Amino acid sequence: VNAIGYNGSRALAFVLGMKTMVDLKPALRSQGSRHFIYADLENFETQLSLLYTTIGEFNMKAIQQFVNYAMDTIIFPEASFYFNRGMPLPVSSAIRLIGPKMTLGEGYFFVATDFKYKPTTIQRQKYLTSMQDLCSSHPLNSIKGVDTFFKH
Repeated sequence: VNAIGYNGSRALAFVLGMKTMVDLKPALRSQGSRHFIYADLENFETQLSLLYTTIGEFNMKAIQQFVNYAMDTIIFPEASFYFNRGMPLPVSSAIRLIGPKMTLGEGYFFVATDFKYKPTTIQRQKYLTSMQDLCSSHPLNSIKGVDTFFKH
């Protein structure tokens, strides 16, 4: 925190440290064919400490109470709303997940699932066109009867 003097100059008054702890419980939630990773927030706690001061030691109780109030009434509810809303898994509309399960590791998580792939008409047509182009330029295509084989 800086102090502003009468002439507009700034000087460092003190530096606060803030340690914030929260328990997150991530999970998967399905809504129809869409799947979301969300988290429940619990045990939100903030601890302030005076790291450095040029104005001398002072009682941190009032500042801690203000920060606790702000965290309880503004920050925690907003964070809870965001995490409870969830983040959709990035899945193509042509893929449907079947029985996704999330596993937590040390510093990571992964989602394991079976899936069904049903390409759209446009995706299917692009694939067939690219395969036809690939097959028509293949060296074996000059052999009699091979072109018929690749077209089927």
